[in-house]
Amino acid sequence: MFDDLIDKLSDSDIEQLSYEWALWARHAQLPPTGEWRCWLLMAGRGFVKMRKALAVSDFEEAARQALDSRWARQVGIRAIEICYMIEAG
Repeated sequence: MFDDLIDKLSDSDIEQLSYEWALWARHAQLPPTGEWRCWLLMAGRGFVKMRKALAVSDFEEAARQALDSRWARQVGIRAIEICYMIEAG
């Protein structure tokens, strides 16, 4: 059944599936149900340095701080992609 569905998708559709986080996330990584106005962001000390750089629009420094973090080591190539977007402002 699943193979039949995949066979009907275009290459573009299949590629897009890799970006659908809800398909790949563990349950604990999904947002909670209901309407939320506040989120708790748990981050290490390096996050503060990145946030300060963003506050003064120093996007190159913000990207540098983000790449020099445990988060970047955990997410690999995705960190580079995100930091590229940060540098672009």
